[in-house]
Amino acid sequence: MAGTVYFGSTRTADQAVAESVTGTSLAVPPSFTLAPSGAWCWFGDPRAVHNRGLHRRTFVGYITSVGDIRVTQYDHDTGQTVTSTLMTRFQVDDHNNPSILIRHDGRVVVFWSGHLGPTMYYRRSVAVEDISAGWESVKSLPTNTPGNSGYTYSNPVELSSEQNRLYLFWRGGNFNPSWSTTNGSDVWTTARTLVTVPGQRPYLKVASNDVDTIHFAFTDGHPRNVQTSIYHMYYRAGSLYRSDGTRIGPVTTAVTPAQATGSTTATRAPARHGYTTSPSTAAGDRSSPSPGSRPTPTTATTTAGGPAAPGRRAS
Repeated sequence: MAGTVYFGSTRTADQAVAESVTGTSLAVPPSFTLAPSGAWCWFGDPRAVHNRGLHRRTFVGYITSVGDIRVTQYDHDTGQTVTSTLMTRFQVDDHNNPSILIRHDGRVVVFWSGHLGPTMYYRRSVAVEDISAGWESVKSLPTNTPGNSGYTYSNPVELSSEQNRLYLFWRGGNFNPSWSTTNGSDVWTTARTLVTVPGQRPYLKVASNDVDTIHFAFTDGHPRNVQTSIYHMYYRAGSLYRSDGTRIGPVTTAVTPAQATGSTTATRAPARHGYTTSPSTAAGDRSSPSPGSRPTPTTATTTAGGPAAPGRRAS
């Protein structure tokens, strides 16, 4: 399902503090239409990134109703938008939304694949913090975990403490969360499994401080197929840890849910399930180098002809 992509800012706690100190009101820009057609799913992130470097810009990725993979760039100082198409007439499926990474050098990198697709694609912007100059040629990930389930749900992360090493996480050939890494070139390490649940498909969410730590929240599988819980672990300096800091083991060894920190409840969804309201995105931020500079969170909301359209069922 593809609908209209709306864009706007929200008043934050930082703004409230600034207003109390300065005694002035900080204006919040109204929402506006960023794209007439666009969709995304829940597990490929970041779908929108706010960056403060040479410019104050937000980059939003989405797939259109005809299958075009697109990114729109919004400049918060000029109010100008630029939209660029990375691939036309791709598989029409909201699982295929692009994910966005702003590298340490300001280049914009975009990853996407089909739903259970045979190829994980990516492209880098020619210019710094700007997609208007176009993209380098399309590249593809040369590695995947064994199996027939292809690639779904790209999640890129760059860690500055590891000489800006780029990690990419996705659901792999074995239907389990998988990963590979590169030093920023097109040479990737052999794909490995991050979380292993044989015969099931765990769902993964990824968050990072962009410095030295990557957090993972994941399930045992799809809730219509198996009783599920939510688990957490994090990566740092080559190892995986439970929430309390207990080391699980090296990141190169796949983890079972029992080894991670688990939730206290488990549920199995009824036969009819999987519909939620559609608004979503937490912007994966890379702040400017200046100390104390913090970005204003943004929201990019997908609806279909009105408020809170039904979301797609995850698969």
